[in-house]
Amino acid sequence: MSVSVNDCWDWAYARYTDPTLAASLGFDPANVFKGDQLKIRAFPTLCIEPGPKRRNMYGAQRQMETRVTLLFIIYVGKVQDPETNQAQATTYGELIEADLHEHAQVGGNAIHSYVTELDPGYATRAGDVLRACRLTFDIEGQEILPMSAP
Repeated sequence: MSVSVNDCWDWAYARYTDPTLAASLGFDPANVFKGDQLKIRAFPTLCIEPGPKRRNMYGAQRQMETRVTLLFIIYVGKVQDPETNQAQATTYGELIEADLHEHAQVGGNAIHSYVTELDPGYATRAGDVLRACRLTFDIEGQEILPMSAP
C-alpha cells in the first residue's frame, strides 16, 4: 500500500474538524487548520502540517517502505503563567496522541502509524510568544516502484 501525503493530510484534517471529536478534545473546529498559521487568533488552535515523505528499500525488485510525516502543532495561549500553559500544551498533545494511536491505519491509508515525538515548547506568531506543543506523527506503508526500461 503506497502512502500519499495528501491523502493522510486530508484524513487528519477531516478527522479533527469533525464537530463531535473536536469538542471532545476541547477544540473549536473553526480553529483547526491545514498548514501552520502566521497569526493565531483563538486558543486552542490546531495546525496540521505535512512533513517529509521518505522511502527505504527493504527487498529485491524495488520493494520500498514508505513513510510520511505529519506535524500536529497545538497553540494553547500567550505565555503568561508558564507552568499552567505548559500543562495545557502537554494535555492537548497527549489527547491527540491517544486519538491518533486508536487509528493506526489512518482511515485505510497506511499499514500502521504512531506518534514518534511530543515536543512542548514556545512559538512566536505575529510578535506574540505562545505556548505550543508539536506532535510528530509517522505513517508507514509499502510499495513496489516500477522497474526502469533497459
